[in-house]
Parts: sequence; structure tokens; C-alpha cells
Amino acid sequence: MAGKTYPAPLILTSTKDDRVHPAHGRKAAAKLAALGQPYFYYENIDGGHSAAANLREYARQLALEYTYASRRLCSE
Repeated sequence: MAGKTYPAPLILTSTKDDRVHPAHGRKAAAKLAALGQPYFYYENIDGGHSAAANLREYARQLALEYTYASRRLCSE
């Protein structure tokens, strides 16, 4: 909604998700950008529904999530 300030969300998606199309994450990011709201966006081009196709990608995803969470919880 315009005029409100939201916490910066972390939007994770996968180009190859066969259950939830990545357009949902892209549209959410575009909406936030149009409202001038900050956000973090990561789209894995190889992952599947869980956004990770192998252990290396899963580790990267977890690192992004933990970094986001720790910065949100510990920075203020």
C-alpha cells in the first residue's frame, strides 16, 4: 500500500520452480520498487521448487537467509 513503510523483505525464487512460478517473486519485487520500498531479491537460475537443486545451492540459500536474519535482528 502506498504511503506505508515496510521492513525490507528477502524475496527468494527459482527460475526453474515447477510449482510456484518465479513471476510471483518478480511481481512482488516490482511492486515494492514502484512504491519506493527497499527489498532484497535472489533468483536461483538452477534450483527447483525449494530454490536449490543441490547441496551447494542449498548452502548458498541458507547463508543468504541467515545473513538477512542476523542483520535484521542484530543491526537495530
